[in-house]
Amino acid sequence: MAPHQIISLMAFDDATSTLALADHADHIHLGFSPSTAPGSPQRQLFDGVLEPRAWGRLIERLATIDNPRVPGPSADAIPARPAGP
Repeated sequence: MAPHQIISLMAFDDATSTLALADHADHIHLGFSPSTAPGSPQRQLFDGVLEPRAWGRLIERLATIDNPRVPGPSADAIPARPAGP
């Protein structure tokens, strides 16, 4: 499974799914598209899995998870470059 869209501060020439936006300085957005057709039995397994009140419980649970602290870039990090026209 691969994201159909990656939004961050960086764009890569060979990756058409990447987009650089200045407002993504503190996070990365990953967008996924369903790989099954609407209405198919496989898709119905995931449509409406959570009841409306379960969304609130999920959001509350996610809010309790601490974000990891990263001390700095690793030796394998790719240097960021400004997005250009």
